[in-house]
Amino acid sequence: MDLKQKKKIISFLITKANKDPRALIAIESELKKADGELKSSIEFDVISEQIAILKIIARLFPKEVVSIYLELLPRLNSIELNYTEIPNISLDYLKSIYTKEKLIIQIFNALETVRYHDIEKILNILFEYTIHEDEEVRKQATRGLEAIAQYNLEVFSGDGKEFHGLGWWPQVKTVEKIQSFSKEETKIYLNTIFSCIQKILSPSIEGASWGYDTVTLKTASVPPEEGLIRLRQSALILLKEIYFELAHPETKKKLLDVMLTATRFSSASQRTKQIEQMIIDNTTFVLQFMSDCIVESEDLQVLQTIEHNAYWLYYHLGSLSPDIKKTALVVKKKLDDNEEFQIFRVLIGFESIFHDWEGERKKEHFEQERKIREEKIIELVRDIDDQNYVVWKGRIFQYAAIRSNDMATFPYFGKFLECLGKESSEIAIQLLSEFPEELEWFIVPILRGVEQSPKKNVLSSLISSWIRDGVFFLAIARFLQFTTNFKLSTLKKLFDKAKLSENTHLLSQIIATSAAQHKNSDNKLISKVMIPTIEKCTELRYPNWIFDLWFSKEYVSVFDKMDAGNYDIVLTNLLWLKKIGHEAEEILLPIAEQVPRRIVQFFCDRIILPQEKSDDRFEALPFQFSSLSEPLSKVPEQIIELILSYKKFDDRLFTYNAARLLNLIFPKLEEQPVFEKSLIQLVNSGDDLTLFFIADILRGYDGNKSIYPICKELIKVANNNEDLLNAVAIALQSTGVVEGAEGFIYIYEERMKEIEMWLEEQNRDVILFAKNYLASLKRQIEAEKQRTSEDEALRRHQYGLDDEQK
Repeated sequence: MDLKQKKKIISFLITKANKDPRALIAIESELKKADGELKSSIEFDVISEQIAILKIIARLFPKEVVSIYLELLPRLNSIELNYTEIPNISLDYLKSIYTKEKLIIQIFNALETVRYHDIEKILNILFEYTIHEDEEVRKQATRGLEAIAQYNLEVFSGDGKEFHGLGWWPQVKTVEKIQSFSKEETKIYLNTIFSCIQKILSPSIEGASWGYDTVTLKTASVPPEEGLIRLRQSALILLKEIYFELAHPETKKKLLDVMLTATRFSSASQRTKQIEQMIIDNTTFVLQFMSDCIVESEDLQVLQTIEHNAYWLYYHLGSLSPDIKKTALVVKKKLDDNEEFQIFRVLIGFESIFHDWEGERKKEHFEQERKIREEKIIELVRDIDDQNYVVWKGRIFQYAAIRSNDMATFPYFGKFLECLGKESSEIAIQLLSEFPEELEWFIVPILRGVEQSPKKNVLSSLISSWIRDGVFFLAIARFLQFTTNFKLSTLKKLFDKAKLSENTHLLSQIIATSAAQHKNSDNKLISKVMIPTIEKCTELRYPNWIFDLWFSKEYVSVFDKMDAGNYDIVLTNLLWLKKIGHEAEEILLPIAEQVPRRIVQFFCDRIILPQEKSDDRFEALPFQFSSLSEPLSKVPEQIIELILSYKKFDDRLFTYNAARLLNLIFPKLEEQPVFEKSLIQLVNSGDDLTLFFIADILRGYDGNKSIYPICKELIKVANNNEDLLNAVAIALQSTGVVEGAEGFIYIYEERMKEIEMWLEEQNRDVILFAKNYLASLKRQIEAEKQRTSEDEALRRHQYGLDDEQK
């Protein structure tokens, strides 16, 4: 008896167990058998089967099943699994697929139906497995804990029948478990703790009900009852205690974000005074906690998050209670008094608030913020001198270290550094001599500032010395991208050094700089720097340089100046792209406009690459073209001729993908009369391989009636070739995406009306094909009607009827 049949029988016995003692005895026997097997067996298939059977038996004996599962988990760690031999499949392959981890995940999935029985033990085991070495096991354990911590409508309120609900008891147990952790355990389980508490602080209870033809999603607000209010308060206090044990700013910010959950209303129902009071109390607690966090030693990034969160709580909830307003303004006052934070918020401050909190919020505040910060930047720069240089140097390095690879995150810091280079060039040059190499990205705005100062002549020798010493290469390349005094010789020296390091990030920047400066230099920039850099990237199998210039039409215009040899080098490099996205298309477009045939050859080369390189992540063709179709579709005869003469045309996989390529180039056949004419000519002159290739092309148009003329021509020359006629029938039958349970029925009926017109054709082969195809469609329509009727009957049996249908 197979597993599916056994599960059906056990499910049937469970429905009879209350009235038939024999059914109960049979289930108890299966429970005992499963328990014995799981305590002794080392066969993967046996263990997996018994886990599945117990999941069904758990409906009747939940506590016993939970106990068996929890005993099995540690046993799995101590045994070596055996496997049933499968012909032509190696043992090593079986071991790699059917692992202990897969059984653990199966147990966790089964526990979902009985997770509230012996909840303390289940919480223990799930927390333990959130730090398991296997990622999928960790994820499944975390999902199990989140399911317990989340408010589920049916669990909370019951099903309205025999089960009266558990209320917030599961959440209380979760908080108690977290409270029992030592400091070290809290640190280990921190991310999972955050996930659970965020669910517990949620303002909503969610659920779903299923009918045979509907799914109803339900949401309600958590009730402001005394026990649940105490639970939320306990969770907030727990977060507060955890916060002061944390060291990393990002972790503190994450905790603050979790806390904000307690300040939100549910969108599910109208607010009552009791619900409002609960949110007011929680919000006041959170704001007071934020105020307590504002100390001199606190990280500036954390203070910025506090400022941002406090303002928006003031803005959205201040009208509910004077306590919220008052506490939020205390936070603001403490931040205003922090001199170091005031500097930080001007220079970094991507979440800071610069307008008056108590005033009306207006669109003009953005312009007001810009003006305030730019004026303050000039003031800060002019305040830097020899006496406070050391302090400012430390401050600049500290700010630069926050996110040293993302200048866009703090543009005002970049403006400050540029202003420093321009207004205080001597201090800026001294700073450059002491700049840490790991923060070199922030050298660029300083160089741009010095370039605008009386000391600009110093830059040439300074950059030359850096190239000679092998430092700040990336910053130099980036600076040369924007300088108004570009020198090809400097970039060439940099490339000569860079090609030895094999630093792909640097090589990519050199290509971007070449593209940016190509209008300010002659073609030597392309031939001496850009193309050799791309060749070096090809050696390293690195095509991702395209992501540094695809977005700029000015940069991409460099490809207009290239010759056929340059194009070959560029396209050889882009063969290493895993996928062709819109970014790559922007690079390919100017080449396609010059030599469309070469782009088609490029895609043909990509089609055969997976066979040669066996890379599962490689996608030869995109899902669709965003811009390449237009230039490529202008030369259909050239494209077809190239594909037919390609070295791999006799390979079935190649012709299948080549057909897909033509579907991408000509997405709407009815709008491409020249392409259609070329295919018809090809039908009348091509061999069998070519005819099957044409059928593959037609298959990509989802049965659109624009393919009918070509299909008829294929039928006429098929000469009773059943394989070719079947290929034509498949092309006609393709549908793409259909809508609704009866979507196929509707489409097949429409196709029948269209194909019936073929019966009036003069060609006997076309008429015979139409008759056979119509008969096939009729059979498929009947089969679809039967399938949809059976599916509906099964759903009605499984889910029943709702009140209206009854």
